[in-house]
Amino acid sequence: MGVLGAFGVSALLHEYIIIVNLGFWTGEQFFFFMIHGVIFILWEAVFDHKKIIEDTKIRRFLKWILLLVINLIFLPAFLGPSIRILNFSDISSYFAKYYVN
Repeated sequence: MGVLGAFGVSALLHEYIIIVNLGFWTGEQFFFFMIHGVIFILWEAVFDHKKIIEDTKIRRFLKWILLLVINLIFLPAFLGPSIRILNFSDISSYFAKYYVN
């Protein structure tokens, strides 16, 4: 419960930032953090019970690949709201203040 509580508070804080910037609730940040809380609990249940067996380099590499795939699947839920906040319609205005002739 503590893990889900910590991820839940983080989810609400991140969702609040999106609400302030966009003006409405998207739920994507909340989903991202809560699903990672569930994945963290499942990860510990599956991989932590075998601490007696020494982790080999292959086993650690495969766990790293699995974690990378999981994060890449859910990354759009984390980045999507922030990307929508940016306005790329006039990208030259971003560089004009730094590169004035």
